[in-house]
Amino acid sequence: MKKLGYILIFAMLSSCMKNKEFNKEIAPFVLTEDVDDSYLIENSHFNITTLARQKLQEYYDLSLLQKYHPEFENDIKIQLSKLSDTVPNIPNTSREIVIKNVSEIDNQKLTDSTSKLQLRYEVISEQGSTFDTISAILKTKTVILNNNRVTTNKLTFKRY
Repeated sequence: MKKLGYILIFAMLSSCMKNKEFNKEIAPFVLTEDVDDSYLIENSHFNITTLARQKLQEYYDLSLLQKYHPEFENDIKIQLSKLSDTVPNIPNTSREIVIKNVSEIDNQKLTDSTSKLQLRYEVISEQGSTFDTISAILKTKTVILNNNRVTTNKLTFKRY
């Protein structure tokens, strides 16, 4: 139940951040439109496995929320579509899933700013632990924020 509260608070804050009046008055330093749903990470501190673990955890949490709370289905579908083109396989009785041990199996550069990654990760639930693989598309973009160059990285998942 606590997770549901956190997710609802996150969704509410996300929708407030998209409100242009909020951005102009409260947070003029926040990037909007151009880098929506990206993570601002300096090049020297970027770690793909950390980003992938966070995004995979979000992916599974949203899927569980959708499964057990169909009243939020429309909002969750929108968020899930930004993360992946498919829904993960979740055991019927799972109420909580933890993602650990994410490792990069393969990294194929598609363009200067896009890479296709093959990731292996551990899915821990009440039924036990299993390993799974997923493909991810990493898009990198450099933006200028307060006269500093900052790299944004956006990760989306694909099942192949």
